[in-house]
Amino acid sequence: MKVLWLLLRKDFSCELRTRALASSMLIFALVVVVVLSLVLQPGGGASPEGRTTAASYLWLSFFFAAVLGLSRSFAQEGELGAWQGLLLTPVPRETLYLGKVASGGLFVLAMEVVVFPIFLVLYQPVAQEVSLPELTAGLALTAVLATVGLVAVGVLFTVLASGTGAREALLAGLVLPVVSPVLLAAVRVTAEVCAGSAWGDLWRWWALLAGFDLIFLALGGLLFQFAVEE
Repeated sequence: MKVLWLLLRKDFSCELRTRALASSMLIFALVVVVVLSLVLQPGGGASPEGRTTAASYLWLSFFFAAVLGLSRSFAQEGELGAWQGLLLTPVPRETLYLGKVASGGLFVLAMEVVVFPIFLVLYQPVAQEVSLPELTAGLALTAVLATVGLVAVGVLFTVLASGTGAREALLAGLVLPVVSPVLLAAVRVTAEVCAGSAWGDLWRWWALLAGFDLIFLALGGLLFQFAVEE
């Protein structure tokens, strides 16, 4: 745990100095959400089809923003020599992987906290009978579970693609097929939460997301040591 805390502290200290990662992800996600909101008619997000469409736009923006952020984070560490230095330390590769997932996940979640309210205002997908506490809890749980899955896969493939050109485009193409079940589940449960569906009907989707998280984290920890050797 001490090593994980030190890794998190390092990443957050670097971000506080540069502010490049959070700002780039936030601006990208906001631009995508705002621009795609023009596609729907005013109030179009209130219908069942509109909610699904709006949730699809939201999670695609989160996906590409996360890919952009992870790619730039590793690129910055590579340019400064920090990544090579980490690999020379006696830290277990599994711990290093979990540290990068934790820091990347926190950055993505911080971006999502800002984008979610803007999404709700622009798309107006929430049914009138849905209470604010219920909406907040449902979206928060969905965001945490889906983000862990996205970042767990993203970190692994970012390392694999770090030595190539056009990292962002290649990384998006590699990660998207793998995390598509996570994105589909996140879109479905986001639309259902906004529609006011009973939580008893949503637990299976949250359980599915949690299952993907465990699988991706386990496989990522095992494969990460081979990825860093490439």
